[in-house]
Amino acid sequence: MKNLFLFFIALFISACSNIPALPPVNDIDAAWFQNQGQLSKLDSWKMTGRIVVSNESDSWHATLQWIEQPANYTINIIAPFGQGGARIQGNSEGVTLRSDEGKVFQASTAEELLKRHTGWRVPLEGMRFWARGLPQPSSPRTQKLNPSGHLAELTQSDWLIEFMRYQRVKNLVLPGKVFMNTGELKVKVVIDSWEIN
Repeated sequence: MKNLFLFFIALFISACSNIPALPPVNDIDAAWFQNQGQLSKLDSWKMTGRIVVSNESDSWHATLQWIEQPANYTINIIAPFGQGGARIQGNSEGVTLRSDEGKVFQASTAEELLKRHTGWRVPLEGMRFWARGLPQPSSPRTQKLNPSGHLAELTQSDWLIEFMRYQRVKNLVLPGKVFMNTGELKVKVVIDSWEIN
């Protein structure tokens, strides 16, 4: 298991090579205002990548596919060796998780369901926004911008979120690598591909 975890870490590192840095801008705040407006309008997207969740003594990793629509979302989690793969579907009426074994569970939030299923607290509610390079609305935050006018660091909902890499997708710039940390728990997401409408 340790060797498999190290293999995933190697994939994380290799996914970050050969990615050109975004050019700096003259007015970072104005660029952020424009970027935030564009990203906020993105309400239909599909993101595919890899996730690693770890603490000092254990780790969990999976392939992650997230499909977001204005009225609903689907999160497919493909975990190796029976570590807890699942499909999470949510809308205004609630959230449902279907396990690999076909069992169905319901709750009010995706985070609650995933923690019940895997034992790990993953900030899925925040990730709906952080994955796009946005802060979660209506939640206090502090933030730092990078030289290109995108989020470099965000502190929100007891999480420190670091945006390690961005990538161009059509006319937008979206995150390619996001690290989240509470001090005790670390979540690393590498986004391999985006599909946007």
